[in-house]
Amino acid sequence: MRVLTLTALFALTSATAGQLQISPTSVELDLRSQRSGSTVVTNTDSQTARYKVTVLRVQQNGQEQLERTTDVVVNPAVFTIAPGKRQVVRVGFAGEARKQPETAYRLLLEQQPPEAGGAPVQVTTLLAVGVPLYVRERDGQPNLNVSAERDGQNVRVTLRNSGGRRVVVIGLKVTRGDASVSLGSMIVVAGGKLDFTLKGWGGKGGSLDVEFADLDKRTHRQRLDVTAP
Repeated sequence: MRVLTLTALFALTSATAGQLQISPTSVELDLRSQRSGSTVVTNTDSQTARYKVTVLRVQQNGQEQLERTTDVVVNPAVFTIAPGKRQVVRVGFAGEARKQPETAYRLLLEQQPPEAGGAPVQVTTLLAVGVPLYVRERDGQPNLNVSAERDGQNVRVTLRNSGGRRVVVIGLKVTRGDASVSLGSMIVVAGGKLDFTLKGWGGKGGSLDVEFADLDKRTHRQRLDVTAP
């Protein structure tokens, strides 16, 4: 039996996730000048580990969905890495052109269970790390819109990026009256939409205050009217 721990990296140039150090923590391909790139994985654990790399396309239509794709090839797709050693993971774009200026993918690095060898398999916590990959075909700018709508006794907050480049939202906080909730950090991909349901907030009065930061550490604040569905 295994337990999978997933870590998503998006706002750093390098980071340590569990037993791995990854640099850079995201890969960008501009098809006008390059169709391949790489990231370096270092095993910071004291044990040898084996990893499998899968490429997933990111879709956001209210919720985030990850779909397997053949748009991107990975080499190596499976590798074993000794303690303190490094492995270069290379990616190359092999897909068709898309309408969006930028398409988002994720490299999913999944630690594989050790060979049982006939011995009883113990419960092991295995690591899974999501490394963002962005493929850009032309220039684009982000265009983030935040809205709020009453949904029965709840309020639905929507982040919609109608632009052609991803938006990184750090520390999203929503306040209404004396109620406040932190929704965490996220990436809204080009053309993507993320919904958040605030349960029980439909019966509260007043407007909604939204606050978050961007990668340049600038704070954004917005007051929203809660509209009827």
